[in-house]
Amino acid sequence: MRQITDICLLLFCFFILCSFQEKETTSTVKHTNTKGQEMYLDIPYLQDYSVRYYLHNNSPEQKLISFSVNRDNQVRVLSSSGLLMPDNGSLFYPGHFVRDISYSPILPKKITAITTYQNQTVYLDNQQMFSNAWAGKLQINHGLPHAKLLAGGKDFHFLVSDGDSLVYLAAQGNRIWAGFFPGVIQMRYHLQTNSFLLITSSSVAEYTPGKSINLLYQGQGITSALYHGPQQQLVVATHSGFIHLPDNQLIHTVPCADITALEDIDGQLWFGSANGAYQLNKNGKYSYYSGERWLPDNHVIALQKGPANSVLVLTDKGLGQLFFTKMTLEEKAMFYEKQVREKNIRYGINCSMVTLTE
Repeated sequence: MRQITDICLLLFCFFILCSFQEKETTSTVKHTNTKGQEMYLDIPYLQDYSVRYYLHNNSPEQKLISFSVNRDNQVRVLSSSGLLMPDNGSLFYPGHFVRDISYSPILPKKITAITTYQNQTVYLDNQQMFSNAWAGKLQINHGLPHAKLLAGGKDFHFLVSDGDSLVYLAAQGNRIWAGFFPGVIQMRYHLQTNSFLLITSSSVAEYTPGKSINLLYQGQGITSALYHGPQQQLVVATHSGFIHLPDNQLIHTVPCADITALEDIDGQLWFGSANGAYQLNKNGKYSYYSGERWLPDNHVIALQKGPANSVLVLTDKGLGQLFFTKMTLEEKAMFYEKQVREKNIRYGINCSMVTLTE
């Protein structure tokens, strides 16, 4: 009986000691003013918010396909009716799209793909791949009348495809290599290996210039793939979750397993899905952005790193720009104060006006 009492006493002392140590480690540092009074230290934190741009048109057939953002923070969206640009959007007042008429020589062209290469926008049509950057010197004939995929590699070398045929071109326009890989839905260049990932709905392969195409993975419902992490592991996105190779285990416990887009943004994996976008955090949890608080529509088409520490999310009905801004509580309060004074102050008080129509 005495032994049990001693054990209980030891356990009680152990828990008291642990509680004391935890209280010491988790206690906040007290800050005082010049009078010795305790005060709150307003430390900046990361605040996320969204600006949305909606696709308003009279044609239900108009579809958004892909987009690009250049070093001047100009965002261009490729749609089924031509190039568009997001315009006049803010936190409380969503923006819209306007037709891109910046470069008149582009207007008659039937652009089939758009990408970002060396922080500049590059276009693809049925004859050439070209850009308005670099003084317009980049104009390469590709010889694929139905070309629809484009990826930029090393030293202004580009891989072009019509979904089946592949052409690897130099900046001078000469054809370095031509090949065939059926069913390609996406091509992605990887700088560390100087290779291109070729993604189909049932396989992921790799083309390295000077070598033959190497098959990396076979499966079902593949939508995207990329190399990620310090070990440069292959990540494969599917309609049922994603797979980290070489583990080859399907991870489906995610906010939405029907993945439609995949990007590595500042070392973090971002997923677009049939029901919003989400980020895989370093702690293994997800930051999930869904609904019109964040996005014009939940079905994500593409993702890309945006300007001003933001992430651009292209959806069926528009573009969502997710901002991540460091601010203090005072700065956040003053932001809302500014909005209130501009929009809601009438007769010297905070009020709103609603006009009813008969």
